[in-house]
Amino acid sequence: LEKARTMVVNHGLGFPVAYDLSIEEMRELGLYISDPRSAEETDRPFAEPATFAVNEEGLLHLIEISNTPFNRADLAELLDTVEWVKENNYPIRGMH
Repeated sequence: LEKARTMVVNHGLGFPVAYDLSIEEMRELGLYISDPRSAEETDRPFAEPATFAVNEEGLLHLIEISNTPFNRADLAELLDTVEWVKENNYPIRGMH
């Protein structure tokens, strides 16, 4: 919890950040789940990074799911993308 709070404060995030998810919650979100490589990393399985952007209708509009810890969404780029999507009324894709 403290790591999540620190990240939110350090990056000035003004949106919900999920943390300490159960294995079931990770699976529901379709996240990659990894075992720690050492005791220093963590003491239990954890989710690899993912970013979900929800539109004004409450629908998932952008999803980035990674299977590695070093492939994280660039939040500045994500913000630019979200603004472009909104300005251009770009539809949700991948609906099949």
